[in-house]
Order: sequence, then C-alpha cells, then structure tokens
Amino acid sequence: MEFTSIECPNCGSSIKLEHNEYSQILSQISDKEVEKRVSKEVEIIEDAIERQHNQKIEHISTKHQQEIKFLEEKIENLTTFKLKQSTKYIGESLENYLLNKFKELQTMGAFLNATFKKDNKLVKRIKGDFIFTDYDEDGNEIVKVMIEAKNQGETGKKKNSDYFKTLNANKTNKNCHYSLLTSTLEPEIEIYNKGVIPIREYKNMHFSRPDQTFTFLSFISDLRKEVLKEKREHNKNQIMDIINFEDNLHEWQDSMNDKANEIIEYQRGILNDKKKQKTNLDAEIYKTEKLLNHLESLKNKATEMTTKRIANDCPGIKKIFKTLNEDKRRIQLKDINNFPT
Repeated sequence: MEFTSIECPNCGSSIKLEHNEYSQILSQISDKEVEKRVSKEVEIIEDAIERQHNQKIEHISTKHQQEIKFLEEKIENLTTFKLKQSTKYIGESLENYLLNKFKELQTMGAFLNATFKKDNKLVKRIKGDFIFTDYDEDGNEIVKVMIEAKNQGETGKKKNSDYFKTLNANKTNKNCHYSLLTSTLEPEIEIYNKGVIPIREYKNMHFSRPDQTFTFLSFISDLRKEVLKEKREHNKNQIMDIINFEDNLHEWQDSMNDKANEIIEYQRGILNDKKKQKTNLDAEIYKTEKLLNHLESLKNKATEMTTKRIANDCPGIKKIFKTLNEDKRRIQLKDINNFPT
C-alpha cells in the first residue's frame, strides 16, 4: 500500500496518508481553489459590467437630455416661425391672405362645395369680415361660420377679447352655426399659440392663428356632416316608424272594418226580420182593429134595433103591434077615467 507524506508548513510535522485519501484531499482543495478563483473572476466581470452599464446609462441620459433640449428649441423655433408666418411674413393684409389661401386649397381639391365670402351686409350697424359656408352634394347647407380677421399692426393696440362680443352678435345676426376669430394679436400670450381653442364665454366660438383657420373650418365642416348624417338617419328611422305605425293602423282598421261589416250585416238581417215581423204584426193589428170596428158597429146597430123597426119590414107583425098599441091606449084611458077626483 502506497503512502504519501504531508508536511505542515507551520510546525514542520508530517503525516502519512494513503494514496486514495491524499487524492481525495487534493481534489477537494483543487475544487475549492477553482471555485474561489471563479467567484473572484465573476465578481470582477460583474463589476466591469455594472460600470459599463452605468456609463451607458449616463451617456444615454446625457444624449436624451440633449435631444430633449434640441426638440424643445425646435418646437420653440417652429412656434416662432408659425407666428411670423401669421404676422409680418404674410406680406399682405390678413384678409387677402385668407382669400388667397382658400382659393389655393380649392385648387388642391379641398372645400369644393364651400364658399368663403366677404360679409358686406350691415345688420344692426355691424358686420363681420367673412362668412364661410359649406354645402352637401345636393346644395343643402351643412355649416355656416362667421369669421373675424384681425392682424397685428392693423388694429392698433387691442386685445383679442375686445372682439368677442361683436363677433358673437354677427354670428347671431347672420344665422351662423359657429364663429371664429382668426388673429395675430397678442403673440406673447401662450394660450393663443396652442392652435384652435374654444372661447367658453360664448357658445360655438373659437380662436385660431391664421395658419390654423382652414384646419378649423375643415374639422367643423366634417363634424357637421357627421351630425347631419346621424340626424338624417334618425329622421329616416322616425319616418319608417311612422310608416310602420300607419301600416299597422291601416291593417287594424281593415280588420276592424271587416268585423264591423260582419256585425252590421248580421244586425241588418235581424232588423229586416224585425221589420218583416212588424209588417206582419201591423197587418194583424189592422185586421184586429177592423174586426173590432165591425163588432162595435154591430153592437150599435143591435142597440138601435126595436120591435117597431123590425115590424116596419113585416106587415103582419106591424098590424099585431098596432092592435096591441090601441088596446094599450084604451086601457090607459079607462084607468084615467076610473081615477077618483
């Protein structure tokens, strides 16, 4: 049996181990050493990965911040550019700009059934700038918008809100559905630079910068088309309900008429029978009345009948009655003569 000696590095003593035991101890020491080294390597790699990850995060964060700043500057530049487009860079009066823009959009296929006209009619001493009207394919009015256009430098030092009341009055006077103030006034007021905004103090009134004018008109026209479509569908359904109701009513009336006719014919038959019975009864009554009259006549004749009247038609009996009457008178005279005085 082979042995292997192991010397302690601290005390110098040694021990002998069998070869198998030595191999097992050596294997355990090797495994632990490998595990220790592997753990250390893993730790080093994890630290490196974490540092690299943090560096990437920092880089991305810095990059994103730069991109955000760039986009914010771009948005600000675009806002400034749009505002400039709506003011001094228009290069003409705002009214002419809107008229030319509408014609341009029509040549591109937009607003084919719409009109954009100057409001020239005074009502109660006021009028607006433009009236936009859109129609369907049949020429029916879809939407009508009163528009007031105010440009910086053309109105003096006024605010947008100075025109709201008059705009609303013009909308009412001209029977418009909506009103729009398109204006370059107060460029420093941020709320007016956020696109189309509602003016909540007045019904169906909106504000926009000039570059958003026809965006609003297109949107409101499409919206009204959908509303009218739903309204027509609703009216169509109501008409169908009325038609169905009338059909059901007519069907019920026809059924009731048929039943009424049956009852009328039946009752007419009964009435005819009653009339026949009445005719027969009248005949019986007539016969009975005639018989009664005849009997009354006989009764009267019987009452009027006397022996004298009967004797007039019989000479023999008449002679007998005459003799009897003479005898009766003689007896009466005799009685008179014998009456004591």
